[in-house]
Amino acid sequence: MAMDDKTLITVAEPRSPPLPPLPVSPAPAYSSLPDRETDYFCAPVVGGRLGDVELVSADGRRFLVHKHVLEAETVFFHIYYGFVPVWQLQQAEFARSTPPPPAGLNRLLCLPKFLSTLTRAAPAPSSSSSSSSSSSCGSIHSASDGDALDGGPPASPPPAFTDVPVRAEPRSAPAVPRDVTAPTPTRNPYTWTVPEPSTILLAFLSLVYPAQSVALTAEARAAFESVDALGRLARAALGYQAARALGAVRERLARLLPAHPLAVYATATFFKFADLAVLASAPAAAADPAAWGDAARTLMGRHGAARLLALRQARLAALAHILESNDLPADAHGVTCPRRPMADQLWEQTRRTVAEQLRPDSELVELLGADVRGGHCGDCLALVGATAQRCMLLARDVPRTI
Repeated sequence: MAMDDKTLITVAEPRSPPLPPLPVSPAPAYSSLPDRETDYFCAPVVGGRLGDVELVSADGRRFLVHKHVLEAETVFFHIYYGFVPVWQLQQAEFARSTPPPPAGLNRLLCLPKFLSTLTRAAPAPSSSSSSSSSSSCGSIHSASDGDALDGGPPASPPPAFTDVPVRAEPRSAPAVPRDVTAPTPTRNPYTWTVPEPSTILLAFLSLVYPAQSVALTAEARAAFESVDALGRLARAALGYQAARALGAVRERLARLLPAHPLAVYATATFFKFADLAVLASAPAAAADPAAWGDAARTLMGRHGAARLLALRQARLAALAHILESNDLPADAHGVTCPRRPMADQLWEQTRRTVAEQLRPDSELVELLGADVRGGHCGDCLALVGATAQRCMLLARDVPRTI
């Protein structure tokens, strides 16, 4: 039955389905993370791109950060990503623990190539010796290497079928470990478990990322106003060996020094911030040792507490000695002045009151608060003022810091 050309063309070339319409906006950028549907707690954008490394905080929140930022700002991730790829070692262990496929399946995959090799050769006579095959496809061969099939060239053994991909059943990766004390890589090269909670980790990332790249929550902002939270940030910065973050933490601790001198001194002593500890020791020495608290003593340690206590006692002793050794000097005017005993009594009462309320951070300016009412002699009052001035100048020479 004859067909026209139009019918033949229609049968030979079926109409292709229409193409889907192009989206108005560009498709989202592909992420190399295993799961792109993760609800990230923080995913900063640097250079118009999202991160490529996932950090899981101690409270289970996930952060999508940039590998190049971690490598540039922290020595820890620079070493792990640059020289010690731990996840590759763990992936090798994971691959070794995967069971091999069954031997029957391997032989079944080898069977088509083996049959195609036999069909290309002539059929062997019935009297020829039978062939033997081993259990694996790569070891199948003739009974004797010199025998030929039907007088033709001997059939070469089939090649080993190592190029056949055998896929094992997918195994789920282990769960992210908890209760870690250091950043721990998982068997996924893009996921790390860190010991910091989400608030501290978010505040830490804001210190290593470019300005305004990380959106801080109210809890993270409050962390910069707490000495305890800044101590946790300092611990994280030391753990990751992030120099810039550690310097920023020291600056913020110095800002809190007027309001929390003892806590700042204890934190600086614990983290061996020597310059900050020296700066904080002057106001911290004024605190009563009975009110230091167990947390502050633990952070200071024996050495830090002993140094602060020694500074306190040394200043108190030196200031008391200044008050006791500076009497009102005798002069020619005092021998003939009938009101000189009133000036002596004023000075004795003033320095006794100051000595009873003496503080380690005092500069003896309290001597200027003497009550000079009551008809004192002007020359005698000038002598009292000069003696108070001499005591204040001597108090400046007393060491103020450790």
